[in-house]
Amino acid sequence: AFPSAVEPVEASVMVAMRQGNWPQALAAAREWRKRSESNPLPADMAIANTQLELKQPAAARQQLEPYLAEAKKDPQRLGTVLTLAASAYAADGQPKQAEALLFPLLKKSLDWRQAAGQVALRYVPDEQTAVAWIEQIKAAAPAGSTADDVLLSDLYRGLAARSGNAKYAAQADNYLKTAAQAKDASAATVINYA
Repeated sequence: AFPSAVEPVEASVMVAMRQGNWPQALAAAREWRKRSESNPLPADMAIANTQLELKQPAAARQQLEPYLAEAKKDPQRLGTVLTLAASAYAADGQPKQAEALLFPLLKKSLDWRQAAGQVALRYVPDEQTAVAWIEQIKAAAPAGSTADDVLLSDLYRGLAARSGNAKYAAQADNYLKTAAQAKDASAATVINYA
């Protein structure tokens, strides 16, 4: 009834993504893009995200390229673009380009450190580079930050699961212990440590 309406195709994209049906999500996202000439960014991000899931990181980067300059100028507003582009660079074996997008923002907030950590665990292909990313996140964290200790525990635990290396699990436990013993430790952190 409404062949140019955006909402139905946007809903189709979201449903297909939740179902993990990436080819269908990509087709629907491309249709969404055709219908979104006045505001293409959400559709372009859906396309890039879907391409990343389909192991097409170069195509995902190209989809986001028109937004990168603006995102670098205004990371507060367009942080998701930077994170998604960094994910695409990392997945495409270009971690230095991903670092250039995220590392300058690590000291700004825990959110940026969390985003970089997720990119490291999910998209940085080799273990040593992922460890180097986590070390950068650690260096950017304010001293005594319980939230960052929890984040570092989570990141090292993820690295242990990904690599099978028990030394990362021990590091995760050490960070969790520090977080659990902090005066501002949450009940969940204390319970997870116990």
